Amino acid sequence: MQIVNYTQSVANGQRNDENVMILLGDDFSHSNAYATFKNTDKMIQIANECQDLNMTFKYSTPMQYVNSLKKENTKWPIKYGDFLPYYESEKQHSTKNHFSFWSGYYTSRPTFKKMIRDASSLLYAQNKMFARKVIDQDATSAEIKEVMSASSYLFDQVSVVQHHDAISGTAAQYVTLDYEYRL
Repeated sequence: MQIVNYTQSVANGQRNDENVMILLGDDFSHSNAYATFKNTDKMIQIANECQDLNMTFKYSTPMQYVNSLKKENTKWPIKYGDFLPYYESEKQHSTKNHFSFWSGYYTSRPTFKKMIRDASSLLYAQNKMFARKVIDQDATSAEIKEVMSASSYLFDQVSVVQHHDAISGTAAQYVTLDYEYRL
């Protein structure tokens, strides 16, 4: 069974003994939550019923996982140095390792990153000025409604570009162009 074998391989590479976190999906997976959970429920049920190893598969939360790790009293090393460039090793349909390197987050798409910073600064400054006007009680109801509407749009767009692929510069080019258009 593939999920059992995968879990065993992940467990063999970990320092702790009893708890393994298996994350399912990525940014572009699981657009149908009902089907995803239904299939995951089936996978968990089958994995728990049809394996000879001492494993229990279940849904969990990050807090439950961390608390169970604490109970194991595993000694974790202290990491010194840099985590960058980050790389992933994947076996893809062969015995060879393929490496995917993640680098350049801080230097890629500098113009877009400046756009994000400028939009964030404008939103912050606008909110401060608006708050000051409201505090001084010089704003009419119509002005408050108008500013809140405009502010809401910019707030939404600044929030969207905080996504980890947007702000890091790792989004696909057509996605970045859409982010730029929205700002």
